[in-house]
Amino acid sequence: MRLFQLIRPVTATVFAGALGVCLMGASQDPITGADMNFAPTAMNALTQSIANAEAVQTGSASPAVNKLAAQIQTDELGLGTQLASLADYYGVNVKTDLPKANDDASTFVHDQVTALTNLIAIMEAERNGGNASQLRTFADGAVTVLQKDLQAAQAAEK
Repeated sequence: MRLFQLIRPVTATVFAGALGVCLMGASQDPITGADMNFAPTAMNALTQSIANAEAVQTGSASPAVNKLAAQIQTDELGLGTQLASLADYYGVNVKTDLPKANDDASTFVHDQVTALTNLIAIMEAERNGGNASQLRTFADGAVTVLQKDLQAAQAAEK
């Protein structure tokens, strides 16, 4: 009888502990390999666009191209800052250093149309298939910003 009295509380404690672990796992925001690849891939694309936009602004581009470059730089710096913070939260290393820029003002607009189209595809893939909820939410918001920049770049390209 005494053994039964001891087993009963132990069983209840083990069950409660197992339930707590399950619930903790459900409330955590697990990150998958695809999520872990998303953050550095997106950051690399963002930093390249930022570097290119910065280089064009310091060159002899037209006022319209300078305005587009400033808009892209501002928007993508904001997105990059958010992504760096989320990557840190999830324990994913991302490089935030700006790469070597393509400072050719004559191809900047066309290059940005291509870069923004690719970046939107990266964000949509995370938004639609990512597991980490905060990265999905970030990607969803980023798509809106990037589509606005893409429309501006496409208008400047014409």
